[in-house]
Amino acid sequence: MKFTESQSIELKFEYTDEVKRTVIAFANGEGGVVYIGVTDSGDIVGVSDADDVCQKVTSSCRNAIKPDITMFLRVCPVVADGKSLVKIEVGRGTDAPYYLADKGMKPSGVFIRVGTSTVQASEAHIRNMIKLSDKEGFTELRSLEQSLTFTVAEKVFKDAGIAFGEAQKVTLGLIDTDGQYTNLGLLLSDQCEHTIKLAVFEGTTKAVFRDRKEFFGSLFKQLADVTEYVNLINKVHATFRGLQRIDSYDYPPVAIREALLNAIVHRDYSLSGSTFINIYDDKIEFLSLGGLVYGLNVQAIKQGYSMSRNAKLANIFYKLRLVEAYGTGIPRIIDIYKNYVAKPQIDVTDSSFRICFPNFNYGKNNAEVKAKIVTPDIEKAVIDFIMKNGTATRREIAEGLSLKSTNAYNILKVLVGQGKITAKKNGKVIVYLSGNKDE
Repeated sequence: MKFTESQSIELKFEYTDEVKRTVIAFANGEGGVVYIGVTDSGDIVGVSDADDVCQKVTSSCRNAIKPDITMFLRVCPVVADGKSLVKIEVGRGTDAPYYLADKGMKPSGVFIRVGTSTVQASEAHIRNMIKLSDKEGFTELRSLEQSLTFTVAEKVFKDAGIAFGEAQKVTLGLIDTDGQYTNLGLLLSDQCEHTIKLAVFEGTTKAVFRDRKEFFGSLFKQLADVTEYVNLINKVHATFRGLQRIDSYDYPPVAIREALLNAIVHRDYSLSGSTFINIYDDKIEFLSLGGLVYGLNVQAIKQGYSMSRNAKLANIFYKLRLVEAYGTGIPRIIDIYKNYVAKPQIDVTDSSFRICFPNFNYGKNNAEVKAKIVTPDIEKAVIDFIMKNGTATRREIAEGLSLKSTNAYNILKVLVGQGKITAKKNGKVIVYLSGNKDE
């Protein structure tokens, strides 16, 4: 009798721990058979104690492979050409990916069958196995990263007076029934891989960056950090009615918070890109991955209808009172802007969601700059400085004329708008020229 290795047959001269890898590979694929006591060339050499080898295989696979694989495993002694062998029959598992418990659900612990070889699975292959076996939403699937900590989340729950022990993590969906962290757990953990990227641009286009940041960590931390940053640059325009001072933010803080929560809670986390926030002089926009959930359209969400892509994540934010109720965010934003001519703009594609707010004070600021800051003397000084030097940056103009950086920026913006000077991009900076020169 002669054995031959194939996609579904593996031959082992003797029992070693490497057998577990092949068992995992078969369970992660279409199943297969391992024979112990046969050389690579197919010659039968047998084993000295088949029962002992069977016990070792069964015990090793039960203790070292996760999830439990024993229901798909049959280990028994067989006889071929008068010699004792051990036959390991592995069925296709229904809970892939199977992996070495001490390695985790990473390429070093997950194996697949490629031809007659057992090889490590790629992260992409592992993700695909998770999707195919679980058939659930992304947040309910098992996380590839299992070494998670919850420093920020623990504080958030403690401040809210809500318990956050192991039992609560299971109930909330951070841990599955096999004791493994889910992607929801990953999102709320300190190791969260998704980020929010924020950019502040000079003017009304993306020509020049004024600042850029990337926010990492638990979604709770990203929410707090982004809110703090945007609040710092959300300027207040003050007017007076008699003795009464009336403050008007560039953007209503409530609307900003609702848009940020919407971008965090409802984006598609199965896509690996970042959430973007772009801030211009005249607007702020939030762009998140994933369009609307099937069955919704823009008109429906404006009316308050809601179907959550990440129901368990939304439920946690609701329990923590970070959101008031399902489906109220967009209507609340629209209500804030009901007495203004400029309205929020919502754009949806199959793979993205964008909401853009106009700056309440953009026109007011321009008028004030023109009337109060750009006096004839200042205008002449700036134009003379530029003509004298040929070109000049904002920083050079500010330093040369002893102006504050913000004032210099506003003055230059007005003069460019009036056509008295021109702006030209030079590498990463903007240089200014007198109005009669070509850009």
